[in-house]
Order: sequence, then structure tokens, then C-alpha cells
Amino acid sequence: MNKQKLDITIFNAFINGNEKAFSVIFNLYSERILKRIYYILKDEDISIEVMQQLFVKLWLKRADLSITYETFESYLYKMVSSLSIDHLRKNVRNQNLINTLANSRCDLEKSTEEYYIQKESLSIIEDAINMLPPQRKQIFTLCKLEGKSYFEVSEILGISVSTVSNQLVSATKSIRNYASKYHLEAKIITIIFFL
Repeated sequence: MNKQKLDITIFNAFINGNEKAFSVIFNLYSERILKRIYYILKDEDISIEVMQQLFVKLWLKRADLSITYETFESYLYKMVSSLSIDHLRKNVRNQNLINTLANSRCDLEKSTEEYYIQKESLSIIEDAINMLPPQRKQIFTLCKLEGKSYFEVSEILGISVSTVSNQLVSATKSIRNYASKYHLEAKIITIIFFL
């Protein structure tokens, strides 16, 4: 494990937008950060995805950060904790939403066949969401599952509102196309718009 300290000139170059300095920071901290995220999330692929989100966010927000050389490392590890916990909360919300949708229909008197059809539909939706590219999935989750506005999502991810809108349209289209393979397009569209 690399325990080397960050040089102040590298830090200043990074804040001023130097990509090589950013690369040095990535190489210096990525292994430790990945281990910390994995300790929290217990999933290697998701940990790598969260680490990448962290470094993208760090790069995009570098000019707006009110940190100094002395506070950089503690800020970085606060980001690790925050993003990891946000990911855990998002998974809990997603699972709760899926459980709520499944349970609400099951409470009605339905035949066993209808119950399994609905369960399959929800599983297809979940699969379709999980197949989205990471940023599109994150935008869909933030807007549709967490109820955030396009503006809030653009602020969180450091992208334009039009990008949020375009990605959301693409996500919905991808989910609809995936669902159409199972002849469930009408049900999926209804569920998506109730989110």
C-alpha cells in the first residue's frame, strides 16, 4: 500500500486544473480509497464504481472546493464515507420501493398466476435499471426513485439540466425497450411514470 504524502505543489496544480497532478493524486490515493469503500460496501464492482464517482466528482468540483492542502486528505475521506453511505441508502430505498410495489399488488386478491406475473415484471424493471450505464442509472435513480428535481441532480453530479433530461429520456427508453422483449411495455411505462 502506498503511504506516500501528497506534495503541496501537486495539490496546487490539481486545484488549478492540471490533469497530470490529478493523475498523481489518483495513483496516490485510489488503492487506499478503494479498500475503505470496499470495507463499507462489501462489493468489489460497486466499490470500484463508487471510487470512480468520487474521483470524477473531485475533479469536476476542484475549483469550488473550500479546502486547503492541510485539509485535503480528511476531505477526501469524508467524501468516501458520504458517497458510500449514500450508495447504501440508495440501495435500501430501491429495495423498499420494489418491496412496496410488490406488496401493494399482492395485498389485493389476485390469483397465484397474477402474483408471479407482477413479481416477474418488477424483476424485469430492476434488471433494466441495473443494465443502464452508471451515470444514466444514477440520474434515473436520483430523479425517479429518490424524487430529486432535474436541477438538484445537475448540481449533485456537476452536469447541465439538459444532460439530466436527455439521460432520463434515454434511461426510460432503454427500460421500455428492455421490457418490450417481455411484452410488458405498457406495465413498465405505467410503473416508471408513477415513480
